[in-house]
Amino acid sequence: MAKRPAVDKIEFDPKRAVYLNGAVGPQSGWETISGISKLYLEDPKTLIPLYVTTTGGSVSDAFAVYAYVTKLLKPILQTIILGEASSSAVVLFMMGQRRYMDEMAVLRLHNFSFTFEQGATLNVSKARKIMLDLEVSQGAYIDAIAKRSGGLASKKVLQDLMDKDAVILPDQALKLGLAHRIL
Repeated sequence: MAKRPAVDKIEFDPKRAVYLNGAVGPQSGWETISGISKLYLEDPKTLIPLYVTTTGGSVSDAFAVYAYVTKLLKPILQTIILGEASSSAVVLFMMGQRRYMDEMAVLRLHNFSFTFEQGATLNVSKARKIMLDLEVSQGAYIDAIAKRSGGLASKKVLQDLMDKDAVILPDQALKLGLAHRIL
């Protein structure tokens, strides 16, 4: 059986890297999935670094990428934050078996929100449905991060951080199991 490469070593080969920069959305989600899939198909036993610099965006697009990468494809993935990973981007950062943050990088956590279309109306029934959708999505998000932290970041701790609109620096990310090493 071939030995899997160590994922604790940062290797930079621009031909084997994927970059997520800008808002998380349908286009960037598809580009991330396509990039990781292409490299995985070329060599499934070789490490794939994913560089993340984004303020977040669509939760549903982030969940689609997360599910595809962690549950279906399962590559040897190393994630690196340069700058920031906020909101929905945090769950994408957590996809890596090894997660690195630059010493000036930050993670930002906040409660989920809903953006209305211009001129949209809201009644009690619709408000309840939106609230339920937000709670379910936020619960899935917290579950994913807690699980990937190796149990160091409990669901309660994560919820408290989200309630505070937390900015998490690299040292705190290490203690919470969100990151494995500071660059």
